[in-house]
Amino acid sequence: MSRGSARRPAPCVEIGQNPASHPWTGEALPRSLATALTVTDIAFLLYWTIAALSQSGLIEIPAEWMYANSTRCGSE
Repeated sequence: MSRGSARRPAPCVEIGQNPASHPWTGEALPRSLATALTVTDIAFLLYWTIAALSQSGLIEIPAEWMYANSTRCGSE
């Protein structure tokens, strides 16, 4: 740490504070960004859940739907 530069303490979310706000400035994320991040998170969780169910054998999904470079044995 150079002389004259103070390091900020780690931010924490206090009761009543918006958890979607920037930790140092306290400014809220733009609604469109928060929505896009939420949709992305839900899509990833849905994909991972379906992939896990498929790999465990609980549901049958063709490999071509799940993986871009999949091939079946014996098919060219």
